[in-house]
Amino acid sequence: MSLEALNARVKNDLAYLSFGGTDWVRPREHAEGHVYDVVIVGGGQSGLGAAFGLLRERISNIIVIDENTAGLEGPWETYARMVTLRTPKHLTSIDLGIPSLTFRSWWEAQVGHEGWETLDKIPRGDWMNYLRWYREVLNLPVLNEVKLTLVEPIENGIHRLLVNRAGMQKDVILARKVVLATGIQGAGSGMYPR
Repeated sequence: MSLEALNARVKNDLAYLSFGGTDWVRPREHAEGHVYDVVIVGGGQSGLGAAFGLLRERISNIIVIDENTAGLEGPWETYARMVTLRTPKHLTSIDLGIPSLTFRSWWEAQVGHEGWETLDKIPRGDWMNYLRWYREVLNLPVLNEVKLTLVEPIENGIHRLLVNRAGMQKDVILARKVVLATGIQGAGSGMYPR
């Protein structure tokens, strides 16, 4: 199966699940501007998986923000030092039970079943390429080069997120819920959550 055929299979699988149907969450309004139901901070694997999970549950008034340039979210091609992922190749993650969204489906679409059989652990660069494909095939709403500087509650369950966009342009994003999917990088230099 080619990558194009896999992309079509993903769309077909999601259509059978009524993916993209009408939202069930009522929109909120605020004088300061548009209110997202959820803002996800971090466009790496956890942020992308959370976005897909929300979209699958018909919560589409969401956005993912990431301070990095497109395609360099997470550690995989920036500061990670391991050659491969530490987990076994057969573990599934952000596919949320959709076989066509697994790393294995993506891998086999490019190198065939024999390529999967000979693969031991997933090379980190290939994992990043899979995440890029995942984001693209699902058309996830990610804004890159947007850095969160402050989250503050304002009123009636709405939060104001102060962000710096590329070029140091300051902006405000409003959200009902905020998901921090910032991974190790979000813990700060040398600091890890305990």
